[in-house]
Amino acid sequence: MQKNVTTFDYAQLRRSVYGFKEKYPFVGCCVCARSWSGRAVFSLSLGSAQSPALFVAGIRGGDTVSVRVMLKFFERLCEAVETDNDLAGIRIGEVLKEKGIIIIPCLNPDGMEISLKGAVAAGSYAGLVERVCSDTSSWRANARGIDLNLNFSSDFIGSKKAAENCGYTAPGPYFHAGKVPESEPETRALVRLCGTKSVRHTLTLENGGSYVYSPRCDEGMERIEMMSRILELSSGISRLKESPSPLEKHGFADWFVKKHKRPSFVLNADGSECEVYAVLEEMLVLSIVM
Repeated sequence: MQKNVTTFDYAQLRRSVYGFKEKYPFVGCCVCARSWSGRAVFSLSLGSAQSPALFVAGIRGGDTVSVRVMLKFFERLCEAVETDNDLAGIRIGEVLKEKGIIIIPCLNPDGMEISLKGAVAAGSYAGLVERVCSDTSSWRANARGIDLNLNFSSDFIGSKKAAENCGYTAPGPYFHAGKVPESEPETRALVRLCGTKSVRHTLTLENGGSYVYSPRCDEGMERIEMMSRILELSSGISRLKESPSPLEKHGFADWFVKKHKRPSFVLNADGSECEVYAVLEEMLVLSIVM
């Protein structure tokens, strides 16, 4: 049964993305992947194309707050560049002449639609969703029932075994890693993007907790420690010292650090879109500057 939709959905995401492209000629916009149900995984870019920072939101299907916060931040960036005004006290237009940013506002558009509208939003995978989940409001996987956070090659076997030990042995709303790492178009898109764009660091935004987390790395720990401290102080959100549990693993951040030996951060912030944005704007701007 289709649910009543009262919140942000894929159609609004699409309108926002193409609205930026039409209004601001200096914005880069492309489709970096197509989901199993044919929805676009958009990327938006500003500034220098050399070694950009990469921001990702919407990895969990039901997390529309992070998607809206990221779109609002990108809009504020565009406005500041167009008017040559400060953002969070920083002349961001000048910064973007040397440092660029790529934003993926919603990595998991199928999951977002399924959590809002039910199994019908999964297209050809509607039958699978109906079989494994009667209430999709907490759906966080993609249309094939793969939890994208667990689908990266970093410690894939360990994450998969931990999930199976807790009973998550088949596709479902959460905690199923899939048969092989990076089997999904969404995860492959991030892997490809990081390889082709020489990304200097990544930030993943999530909603539903309150912490800053960064995987440890044998190389560049001084820079990671410095950046983590700046993110913690500018947002007021405490740093998580230990790795999250295997079932709440931040697979993309762990993969990026191990593969590219560069900083990667997960920012989990609680609250509504307005509450989260008010807390995070300065931190997001500083994440471009660093």
